[in-house]
Amino acid sequence: MNRHFILFLLIILTVGCGPGNGKNKAPVDPLTEVLPTWTSVTYTKDGARTELYPPYIVTQEIFADADTGACTGTTIELVFSGGYNTDQVSRLEMSGLTASPQYSGSTFSFVACMSPGSALVTVTAYDKKDVALRNPLTVSLSVATGLPTRTVGFGHPNYPNTGFSVMNAAPPLVALNSGAVKMTNAYVGSVAGKSTASTGNVGYKLETGFTNYLNQASP
Repeated sequence: MNRHFILFLLIILTVGCGPGNGKNKAPVDPLTEVLPTWTSVTYTKDGARTELYPPYIVTQEIFADADTGACTGTTIELVFSGGYNTDQVSRLEMSGLTASPQYSGSTFSFVACMSPGSALVTVTAYDKKDVALRNPLTVSLSVATGLPTRTVGFGHPNYPNTGFSVMNAAPPLVALNSGAVKMTNAYVGSVAGKSTASTGNVGYKLETGFTNYLNQASP
């Protein structure tokens, strides 16, 4: 009887030391504590700071101002921010756009200039042995922007009611000359478009619209 009891005890111990009962089918991956995380993607729209927050499961549609921040021409400035484990990660690299990382404590940011179009941005973390960790951060972008022109007062805290007045600079003309071509019996005058009162400075206004028109003065 003692032999049976000992045999039964050995079977229990053998089962207990085996691969498990299958109840914990999704154990916690210790790598999740090492991988960096997204915080936001930031850009400028209509002169104001705009942020997109994770998760970035689908393509992020961005319509932003051109010629902002450190970017010029038709490019827009995008700031990719997040956090990382300083004890486990030695450095971060971005692909898809050209940018260098900026670190502050356990946070990072990449400042990139992007032209209108599409891009798949990837941030890869490297461990202390300079080995790339699996599962890099990714975000798909579709970026569009308007023409690189700005109205008077763009970026002002009270834009578009900035307190600026746009006046016609061209004087009325009664005759136009271009080389050997001369136009007579014509008159060019001014036409104001929309006048917007200022909310920041009482008594000021912003006028936009056509600056002049051409009509026939007489047959």
